[in-house]
Amino acid sequence: MYTYKGAIKDLGEFFNDIFERFIPASGYEMDCRPQLELYDERFMSNGEFDIYIPIK
Repeated sequence: MYTYKGAIKDLGEFFNDIFERFIPASGYEMDCRPQLELYDERFMSNGEFDIYIPIK
């Protein structure tokens, strides 16, 4: 799970970091299932939300 908090204009860079830097450095391998984004009350107050990436 990754939590994004920032400007929408920087979201693409954050996703690139997840797939090109964070996951490869973690030693985990992505699973071929859909990812999930959770938008709750935090999103409406400060733009924060969670991104769940399936791993094997």
